[in-house]
Amino acid sequence: MRFVVATNSDTTCLRDVGGSQNEVRITSAGGKRIWSSDDCNPGGAANVRPISQSSPYAVTVEWNGKVSKPGCSGSKQEASKGSYVVVARNGDVKSQPEPLILN
Repeated sequence: MRFVVATNSDTTCLRDVGGSQNEVRITSAGGKRIWSSDDCNPGGAANVRPISQSSPYAVTVEWNGKVSKPGCSGSKQEASKGSYVVVARNGDVKSQPEPLILN
């Protein structure tokens, strides 16, 4: 998945895009938490960058298709086939939910 922090403002802003500020979360269509990029890789140093319309911040986030829990505890069972929802977060700003279908 591609995680992008962008702005639609004409003004460049500074945004912390460090690991502690970014999260990609997958939930079931019913809202049950399935996976979070923060579960096994929480935290990280601040990384303040200028963000503009012509210069967004982007990174690839990989999900191995397994269910995870905070702290990376428990067995890592495969997520069932079906419909899911993906939401990305930078600080207190969240993306619109995006559909994800596992076949």
